[in-house]
Amino acid sequence: GLIFTVEMFREMYPDAVFIGLLRNGLAIAEGRQRRGYPLTQMAGDFKIIAGKMLEYEREMPNFHLMRYEDMVSDPPRFLQQLYRKVGLNLAEVPKIRVESRPITTRDGHHERVQGDYDTQLFWYRPDELHQLVKPDINDNQIRQLSREDIKHFMAIAGETMERLGYPTEYEYLHSY
Repeated sequence: GLIFTVEMFREMYPDAVFIGLLRNGLAIAEGRQRRGYPLTQMAGDFKIIAGKMLEYEREMPNFHLMRYEDMVSDPPRFLQQLYRKVGLNLAEVPKIRVESRPITTRDGHHERVQGDYDTQLFWYRPDELHQLVKPDINDNQIRQLSREDIKHFMAIAGETMERLGYPTEYEYLHSY
């Protein structure tokens, strides 16, 4: 819901740069559903929040959309782009603080990538971040959804997902 504070912060800090981090809504929905949040509610929330991000990207030159999928597939490149968008030099940052959390494996189990606790902070050089992130996390989470879950989610948020360039319901139902 932080997207709904953008206008307030823009008034307070007119030179601020805003980053909207997009992620495949089905992967988000799986995580929320696993924690007891209704899937159809999540689909509606995703549609509203992603729609607001698209609106701000269109209307505000200092609002930039970035994708979670880019972050996990190539963390150093993602960081370079992020720092460039906000006008900072990544070369001046020796280490990045990252919170490590359990990830969903291909079979639906959760495992720690690093550390002894479910949530733990670590410091990494930008070129080391690939050790922490797993590019297949979205697929692993979406695989945990039933065909009916995917149909229900896409009935509500499918158009928004397509506007964002994510696969269609048909593609999901025929690939999982």
